[in-house]
Amino acid sequence: PSKAAKSPAPEKTGKTEKISGYACRQVLIRDPAGQVMEIWLSEDAMEMTAFLKEFQGFGEFNMAQMLGELEKHPELHGVPIRVIQYDNSKMRMRATVKRLDANKVPDSAFEVPAGYAEIKPGDFKNPDPDSAPQEQK
Repeated sequence: PSKAAKSPAPEKTGKTEKISGYACRQVLIRDPAGQVMEIWLSEDAMEMTAFLKEFQGFGEFNMAQMLGELEKHPELHGVPIRVIQYDNSKMRMRATVKRLDANKVPDSAFEVPAGYAEIKPGDFKNPDPDSAPQEQK
């Protein structure tokens, strides 16, 4: 009989660091395939419920599932200020929050600027075929 795949459990490291002005603590999540996610969380940055509400509009986030995981793993409480993903010890991605602001962004920030023109991939044609790079023989 095969055992069901066990989901990786968060591992508190005890390491702390000030990142972008926030007191953070490190948590690691390792999976059997060699991937590691290093998460630096801050409970000082923003109230967690308010933070999660910011993502409610994104369909790919299952809020009920996320909140359920947080209840199962209190070591994940806090706002992720830095996330680093490793694949077999090689860093694949690093993201760091520089500033959090709970104020509403004005609708004007999403207006198309004057003079904007959409450029599609097909618009990038080489005007002079003789100037195209030649293959090496």
